[in-house]
Amino acid sequence: LFEALNFLARKDELTQLFNRRYFNERFNDEFLRNKRYGSFFSCIMCDLDHFKEVNDTYGHLQGDIVLRTFGNIIREGIRRIDIAARYGGEEFILLLPETTAEDAHQVAERIRINIGKEKFSFPGPVTASFGITCSRNGQIETRLDMIRQADIALYCAKRFGRNRTILYNESMAVTEEAPPPLTD
Repeated sequence: LFEALNFLARKDELTQLFNRRYFNERFNDEFLRNKRYGSFFSCIMCDLDHFKEVNDTYGHLQGDIVLRTFGNIIREGIRRIDIAARYGGEEFILLLPETTAEDAHQVAERIRINIGKEKFSFPGPVTASFGITCSRNGQIETRLDMIRQADIALYCAKRFGRNRTILYNESMAVTEEAPPPLTD
């Protein structure tokens, strides 16, 4: 019973990925570990493109199938030490300890390509956009800074046409179209 409750408290029922609460706990631990030991640490934010149109056109049950499928593709595309969570709605977040930006890009591209290949009961492909940030030697000051950087990169991927993966760089931080700052 305890194991069943623990599972329910940590997992998103639909996607079977971790939920945001559990993600935040693990992210805090991994972020502190990265600050202490200074290894590579990457974060990927991803979002299904035009997902509202899927729900509005084909119904929420079809939307649920897309979310469940995307969760499976994410789970199959990461290592056991990585942490993948449904961040909210059709947005997901992945933490990749001991992972360079280049390796994180490969992970994101593999997931992006695989969701695009998936066949659903409605016409057209489902695509996703990805934003990546990477910390080395604890260079990113706070967890919120790391999430914000990945979110800014994701926002740029959306703005530049969707269905792409973009790595955060400092020039993105000064764009006036960047999302508002996060608060803890």
